[in-house]
Order: sequence, then C-alpha cells, then structure tokens
Amino acid sequence: MNTTRSRSRDSENVDLGTAIQRLQQGKPEEAVDILTQLNSVSPGDIDVLVTLGGILIMLERYEEAVVFLEEAVEIDELHSKAWINMGAAILGNRETASPENQIKAINAFMRAIELDPSAPSVNYNIGLIHLDRGQLGFALEHFERAKAVEPRDRDASKYIERIKSMLYSSKQEYEQ
Repeated sequence: MNTTRSRSRDSENVDLGTAIQRLQQGKPEEAVDILTQLNSVSPGDIDVLVTLGGILIMLERYEEAVVFLEEAVEIDELHSKAWINMGAAILGNRETASPENQIKAINAFMRAIELDPSAPSVNYNIGLIHLDRGQLGFALEHFERAKAVEPRDRDASKYIERIKSMLYSSKQEYEQ
C-alpha cells in the first residue's frame, strides 16, 4: 500500500505546473529536480527544456543551462524564449564573461529579436553587453530599441542619458 501511494505521489509531482509552483515557492532546486525527471520521462518537451534552462540560469548553473537550451533550439529553432535563455546562459555572469561568450550571447539575443522584435529585455541585455565592451554607439542603439519596446523602462532611459553624456563629453574633448 505504501509503495502504490509513493508511485502515485511521484507521478503527481512530475509536471510542469508543479515545477513552476515550486519555483514560485522559492524552491528552485526542487523545480530543477522535477523538470529533470520530467525531461527524462518525456524527452524533447520544449516547454520543459526552456523552463529548466531558465531556472538553471537563475541558479547560476550556466553550463548546465546551455545543454538543455541547445536541445531546445534544435527542436524548435523558432522559439524566441529558448534563444533569449540561450543568450543569458552563454553570457553567464556579465562581469566575468569572455569576449567570445559576449559575442555568442549577442548572436543568440539577436536571433530572439528576429523571431520576436517586441521581446522584453533583449535589446536592453544587448545594450549592457555593448556597454561592457566599450561600444557606446551600439549600446545606445539597443537601449533606445529597448525603450521603444517598453517606453516606461527607466533603466534603459538612464543608460541612454548616460551614454549620450559620455559621447558628448568625448566629442568636446576631441574638439579641444
């Protein structure tokens, strides 16, 4: 009797909704366990792969996330959220990302924008990468695009003003 009950409970816990609920309860590791189990039972479920990748990114387990997200984009190369998460996973920690990973992340984010030009935060993230790389013109362009997608984006507005000020100062110094 106890064995049947255990099996029944395990099968109830193996669904996407339960994993999301665990995440909302502040239990991301439990969500990962559920999604990993679900992926092994039903491999190739794009929603499971993208969600699992997203949670692994939150947990700063970037290399693991890339594995699941690569599988997701192989299954559905038109899934913008998979590309968004792929960019985030490849980039990892912005402050320590290699130039190579920055470029790969930009490419993944650009693919997401091709698929969904109104995807939130994607242009903002590209802007941050370009800012980190000292590419102020590209950074400004993407922060302005982010602002066009989300007009109330205060952070994008702040960066737009900061970059314009930096560019103006640089121009003034050059002219002197």
